[in-house]
Amino acid sequence: MKIKYKYSKRAFSRWTKSSAYWAGFIMADGCLNLKKHSVAIGLKSSDRAHIEKFANFMQCEHPIYDYSSYCKSRNKTYYGSSINISSIALYQQLQSFEIEPCKSLTALCPKSIPCKYEIAYLRGLFDGDGTICRYRRDSDYYKFSVIGTWDIINNVRRIVENILGESFGTIYPAGKVWRYQINSTKQVVRIGNALYKGTSSVVRLDRKYNLYREIQSLKEPRRP
Repeated sequence: MKIKYKYSKRAFSRWTKSSAYWAGFIMADGCLNLKKHSVAIGLKSSDRAHIEKFANFMQCEHPIYDYSSYCKSRNKTYYGSSINISSIALYQQLQSFEIEPCKSLTALCPKSIPCKYEIAYLRGLFDGDGTICRYRRDSDYYKFSVIGTWDIINNVRRIVENILGESFGTIYPAGKVWRYQINSTKQVVRIGNALYKGTSSVVRLDRKYNLYREIQSLKEPRRP
């Protein structure tokens, strides 16, 4: 007998700061299955707590699965965690947020999102498909980047430039998609200030937030 798990049907019933964040995260790192009318999120095991945050947002009873996968070519075992929610109603709600199956090369930024929730949406995209990292391993010079389709990345740039109040960064090809990148510790901190202002831990990925906090006190070094 198939088990039916409950979840909140109000989670994606309208745009809110929380639904905008999770819509951005699903757009970046989630998967919709047309045949099963389901949404799945899978992350490495060290980010399992973030899946738990999503489950709490959804107020769902669905189990979180932990798994391992062996890569023969690298002789390495990878550990991950995932959640899968099957629901025609939820699937249709996510479509109304303009999230579609097989979206890696076709994703579009939702036109229906209110301007006041765009930063929350960007934070979700960043937590799923973005990074803050050192320009070089031996440097305290940091860069900010997000990858996605041409439409997603152009909207990321628009939102970031609204935050910074000026044109900044570069868009360039990254395989079959595009990358928007800013090479400036000072600007990385300014973006982080806007992304995390007034947020709680339930709508941010701890690992990236902790890195942002680490670099807040750094001074801008010379460009390499």
